[in-house]
Amino acid sequence: IYDYIENVYADREYRMHLITNGVFSHETFKILKEINIAVTISCDWYPEIQDKNRPLKDWNNSSIIVENNIKNFINAWLPLQVMVIITDQTVNKMWKIIKYFHSLWVTRIRIEPLISEWRASYCSLNPPDWRIFADNFMNAIQLAKELGITLTHSSLFYIASPTYTFCSCGRWNNLTLLPDWRVALCHEINAANEYQI
Repeated sequence: IYDYIENVYADREYRMHLITNGVFSHETFKILKEINIAVTISCDWYPEIQDKNRPLKDWNNSSIIVENNIKNFINAWLPLQVMVIITDQTVNKMWKIIKYFHSLWVTRIRIEPLISEWRASYCSLNPPDWRIFADNFMNAIQLAKELGITLTHSSLFYIASPTYTFCSCGRWNNLTLLPDWRVALCHEINAANEYQI
């Protein structure tokens, strides 16, 4: 995809941003480093929560791979943001989330609540209460500021352009590369029989 964009849009200015679960090889990291792409790693914070909510497909732990990839980006001074999905189990621990990623030298964190739609509607996780989320997010903003961390939430992106979702499908010119190398407009597309480009 990178080579295609380089060839087709060589005369235009463009920006590439990859959103990933952080589970990729060191060889993939070297490629991302070479093309200097901005990356968001979507993860679930502490190893025990990450490994429970996002195990590898063979049910082994993913947290060590994700943490190592975060450290690789930080050590290489590459653009990195970490996105943490908040559930009813983690909503009162936002301050711990900020401190954990601060210990890894992460300076950009995006916090989003789990939304019980699409894939999340059939998992065992539950969204947080919105009032509790808002209260904890406001406290987390203060802590992040004290630690020199930029803390964001999708609602802050859309103040000038309100939306009911933080999914970028249809809002920008985005393409999603799926694990089987198909290209789709949305990361929620998983099966081969679902809509694809």
